[in-house]
Parts: sequence; structure tokens; C-alpha cells
Amino acid sequence: MRITLRLPLSLFLTLFSFVLLQAQWAKTNGLPGGEVGSFLHYGDTVLTNAGNEIYFSANHGQTWSPLSSSVGVSLYESDADGHNILARNYDPNTGYRLVRSSDFGQSWHPIASVDTMLFYESFLAYGYIYATDYHGLYRTNNDGATWEYTTARQISNIQFDGQRITGSSYPYILQSSDAGFTWDTLLHVTGNVIDMLQYENHLFAFMQNAQNGCYASSDYGQTWQHYTGTAFDQYTDFLWHNGSIFGLHGDKIVRSPNLGQTWINVPFPASEYYYGFAGISTGNAILIGGLDTDESADILRSTDNGDSWFSADFGILAASGKLRSIGNNLYAASVGGIFQLDADGINWTKQNLVFTPPQYGYGGFTDYIQSGDNLLFCKAGRPQVSLDGGVSWYESFVPSQISHPGISTLEPLGDKILGLGDNFDFSEHFISENNGLTFLPIETLYDQYQAQIMTLDVDQGKVFVLTYDNKIYRSDDACSNWTLQVGSVPTDSVGQWGLSDARFMVRGNVMVIMPDSYSKKMLYSKDAGQTWTFINLATAGLPFGEAIFNDLL
Repeated sequence: MRITLRLPLSLFLTLFSFVLLQAQWAKTNGLPGGEVGSFLHYGDTVLTNAGNEIYFSANHGQTWSPLSSSVGVSLYESDADGHNILARNYDPNTGYRLVRSSDFGQSWHPIASVDTMLFYESFLAYGYIYATDYHGLYRTNNDGATWEYTTARQISNIQFDGQRITGSSYPYILQSSDAGFTWDTLLHVTGNVIDMLQYENHLFAFMQNAQNGCYASSDYGQTWQHYTGTAFDQYTDFLWHNGSIFGLHGDKIVRSPNLGQTWINVPFPASEYYYGFAGISTGNAILIGGLDTDESADILRSTDNGDSWFSADFGILAASGKLRSIGNNLYAASVGGIFQLDADGINWTKQNLVFTPPQYGYGGFTDYIQSGDNLLFCKAGRPQVSLDGGVSWYESFVPSQISHPGISTLEPLGDKILGLGDNFDFSEHFISENNGLTFLPIETLYDQYQAQIMTLDVDQGKVFVLTYDNKIYRSDDACSNWTLQVGSVPTDSVGQWGLSDARFMVRGNVMVIMPDSYSKKMLYSKDAGQTWTFINLATAGLPFGEAIFNDLL
């Protein structure tokens, strides 16, 4: 005999709330790629941050493996010396704090500190952990049990060559040979130092504008040359490789073969929408890490001094994506494609979609839905529809008042489909009444209430809209007419919504709002928005780290 247990809705919500706060979460094997923001040398091994965890490569970036117990650990402005890894970990109560691993990431030991220590930069030297902020430079050799200030002067762009600490403190370049207690003035510079680079006896200071250019020294900073003509204020990283300096400027790389005197553009075959954040030289290879909005190749590799580049993120499974449930299957629309969760609940399989890429626009896959018998996905801000189960695909027609309508999210509404724009303050939102072949702008809400749609959700055939003025409207007739559902959503506890990135879900009387895609906060209502409960996700038993969720289903 089959016995079915039915729970009252109120009891279900109570149990759901308890599970939300208490449940443990298991990580799936993830989606290929992931935003790459930092590199570190650990002996001959390279470490990198991808997504919200750390990966390592023992073959100069050809393949990557996840570092154990590294979720939520950041390598930004951190250091490693072949014995210890000095990194940062997010604490919801205090913000970022230093952590140290002496067993290659198997465990992480917190470095004690007080709230006034901000850790702009940190490094390992002389058997100490050093850190700096606007209070000065300080160090510890007992994991933070005690700290001592070596100087009350703020030192930035720190370089350590094993003997000397060099850095900038406006308007000077300074150097210490006694562990940071006394400092010699190497140079009085004109303008702001954006970054510094040291390789053996070579020191470079990169300045904010072209008039100030860069300063170069080949004797540990004792004498300097000044080369003007290049502004470095938008550059994110510099590295030394095979006698040349390489500078990263988003979708542009420059190289100086003559110690900063002149700079030439490096051929960069990635699309102009690739943004490089960081680079590193390892063996005979250069690695560039960043974010590719068209494919999942978030690390590029060159072994010919930048003349050619190839994808080098094999093994990195750290991309995020939009989650969708279709039938009994779970899908994720990510930069590199549409992925289906396997029956084991751990691995993902990429779906084979054969289609003509959009002629205009850029970006990865952002949504995947079923509406009736039709399948639709969004890529590069353009929806495509299949009327035959995914065998053939057609780009939808989307009239727009702006050059790139940018539909990133699709919501089924009976035999209709809603399309959400992603152009922030200039967002347009659309509705299709012919299976996704054509989308027309939704103008009725503005006509009736002069309210602008930020995001929306569909539940039981009703459309719920969250607007920029913190109100929620409801339509029971496919966006033809609107009723004010919630006059004011209390935003004091979570801050203002993050433009079009707010996550908004409605299920019966339950409403959930997350301010933006990197939020640690959530508003929860179980009475259709009449009262709200604030939940701090960072302290609710959920995964730790700065970027907890990109999506929630």
C-alpha cells in the first residue's frame, strides 16, 4: 500500500525555514571555467583563485586541480614562499582576515588581529607575516598573538627580494634593509604610483598618466631612469617574462622589451569582451586570468612571448550560472554552454546545441527554459527558440529603443514568455505571445503607475514585479493590468537593490528577495509581502565566502 503524507503549508514553511538554517550543503563538481582573479607561485607550482576557491597547477598551467578546503579563501594581495600560503578568508562578523596554511591548503589557521587592521597588502619575509594599511606596516611571528609596528607610515605596492622591502609612500619610493624599521628614500616621484614590479635587480614604478610614465632601476633602486608616454592608471597587473615586462589592461596587453623605455601591443586573439585581471610567468609560459564572457576559457596561456594564446583552464570547474528545473532535470545556463545535472547529483553534462551565433551582442548563456513544447535559451542577450525539441534554433525578433536589448532571463507564462532586460537603468522587458518567435516591450506598468520594472517572477500564472522604488506589483492577466501588491519593501537591513541583479522569487504567499548576485543577505516573507524577515546568509549555516550565491532555485 502506498501511503502519501501531506503537510499543511504553514508546517511546511516552518520546516523549510529550519532546513534553510540548519542544512549542510554539498558542492557539485561545478561548471567549466570561472572568473580568475589572482595567481601565486608556490615553488614550481602555480596557485590561482577561480570562482570562490583555489586551484593549483604543477605543469605551468596546462591542467588544474582544486586545492583541498579552499572554499572562501582569497589569494588577493597575498603571498606564498614554498612552505606557507598566506591568504584571506571572509568572516561575516569582521570582514576579511588573514589565514595561513603550512600543509598546502589541507588546513587553514586564522591569524589573530583586531578590527582596526585592514590588510591592504600582506607578505611573508624574515620568518614573519607582514601586513599594511593606512596605519602603517606591522608584523607577527606567532600567528597574530602579538603584532609589532615597524613603521607608522603607509607603504603600498610592496616588493620583497629576499633582503630588501621596497614600496611607495606618496610622493616617494622607499626601501628598508632592516625588516621595515628604517627606510631610505630612493626616489621622489611626480604623480601617483599605480603599481610596482621587481625582478632580481630590476625595479619598476608605473605611474598614473602618460606624462609621468614609468620609472626604472637596474641596481635595486639606487639609480633611476624616467620614461614618459604611457599611462598605466587602468592597468591591473604587471609581470616579468623572458626579459620583457608585460602589462594587463583588460582586453589589451602591452610588452616592453627594453626595461620600460617603449611599449608595444601584444597580439590578443581572445574576443574584445575578455577582461584580464592578473598574470604570471611560469616556466616558459605566460598565464593570463580573467573573465571571458563568450566562452569558458578564463585562463589564456602563451609559450611564445605572447605571439599566440590558447585556452588553459582545463580542470577548473568554478563557473556560475542560472538554474532551471525542466521536468525531472536540473539545468544551468553558464558562460560556456547549457549544462544538465547528471543522475548522481554531482556532475554536469554539456548539452549539444547547434545554432547560429547572434550577429550582434556578446556574452555567454544566461537562461534556458521550456514553454509548452518549445525550448528557449538566451545567449549574448539574444533569445533563441526551438520548435522541434532542440533540433533547430531560430533567433527571436526583439524590437528595441536601444541598440542592444540584452534579454538575459526568460520566464514562462502559460503559452506566453516574458523576457527580462539586463541594461541596468535602461532595461527593457518584453513579452512573447507566439512561442518566443517575437518579443514586444512591456509598457503597461509604466503607463498605469509610471513604475519601472527591475525584475520579476511568475507564480501560478501571475506576474509579480519588483520595481526600482521598492514596490511589488501583480498582474493576473499576462501584464495587461496591474495591482499594487506591496507598497514598500523594507530595504534598511539589506541596502538598496543591486540594479538589475536582484533575485526575486514568489511561491504562493512566500516571497524571497536577494539584493544582488553577490549578496550575503536575504529578505523573506511568508504573508505575500505584508511582513518581512531579514536573514543573514553568511551566518545561517550556508556556505561561507564573499560570493555565496549567484542564483537560488
